[in-house]
Amino acid sequence: MNPPNGFANSNTRSSRLAAYSDLCSDAGPIHARVAANLGVKLLADEPLPFHQVASPCLLRVLISLESPEIPFLNDPRELAAGRRSPQWEFLCDQVENWDGLSTRQQLRVVKVLAKLAFWEMIVALVAPGNHDASEYETRALASRRDAALLQLDPGDRDAATGVHDFTARTALDEHLPGTVRLGAAVNLVVHHALSGGQLADVEHWAAVAEPLLGSIPVEGEGLLLHSCYWRGVSFVPYLKGDHDSVRWMLDMAEEAAVQACDEECNPNSLPSLENLHPLLETRGRAARDAGDLDSAEHYYRRFVDHDPLDPKGCVRLADFLFGTGRKSEARNEYLRAAELGVPMTTYATARAALCLAAE
Repeated sequence: MNPPNGFANSNTRSSRLAAYSDLCSDAGPIHARVAANLGVKLLADEPLPFHQVASPCLLRVLISLESPEIPFLNDPRELAAGRRSPQWEFLCDQVENWDGLSTRQQLRVVKVLAKLAFWEMIVALVAPGNHDASEYETRALASRRDAALLQLDPGDRDAATGVHDFTARTALDEHLPGTVRLGAAVNLVVHHALSGGQLADVEHWAAVAEPLLGSIPVEGEGLLLHSCYWRGVSFVPYLKGDHDSVRWMLDMAEEAAVQACDEECNPNSLPSLENLHPLLETRGRAARDAGDLDSAEHYYRRFVDHDPLDPKGCVRLADFLFGTGRKSEARNEYLRAAELGVPMTTYATARAALCLAAE
């Protein structure tokens, strides 16, 4: 579907991220196509698909700086009515009628606003909630507000505690579906591993996740959860320096990820494609840290080939090439990332200049 009034035109930078201002452009990198898909699902009142890539806080500012024809917005309602797609118009109507929405409907709107990087809007709409409420959706909405506060201020300890406590309670709540609990437990494994937490905490949540995996069918969305599980728990042997076990677990994660992408008539096709992003990035880093540079380069190049309109893959490959002394090749990849644009333009341009100076 084409957006109204030519948001997506022949200019690569304009078209690739137009979904963030119309919720319908199906061009661009996978994360932008996911945004468009959320617009379709929101309008049709269909379940919003699982997705993993959070939108950077400054995404909207950066898009408007590089593509002035895509307006900068603090609120979706600031877009002129004549420029709104049906999906965008529906989002505006939902925001306008916020107090009349059910908690379920509010959660759906917040998920879309988060994908569009309207973090301040989420904080303004969602009142400070009752984190101890008995209803899961009420707690989830409060946690979404905390997550938005963390995007705006990563040092907000109260918000961080709120997100962590909600996720922990979700993982341990036997009344919730196994899919929900497993996702929460795996998130905590990754959180503690990446935030420099204690190995004991990583192992604890991996142990919580393990028995839940058996209840998840190895099909459809279950394949994504199996892939996320193996990628997440691979941090346990990674932190212990057990590279063989890491490789085996990531093989399991990749097997499930590829199967999810290959399933015929898969309604989760975009989330499945998106899932390969963190997986290929993790495989590249794990191979590099194990000293297997050939495999590391293989995975980083697969990352680029998997989603050639996403500059992040080019940057990860370029960083690897730079670190192994291949400055000229790294510069070419940085320049490619800079040409693709937001959100890597500034970093990639500076690194390309550094490569040139080092040659």
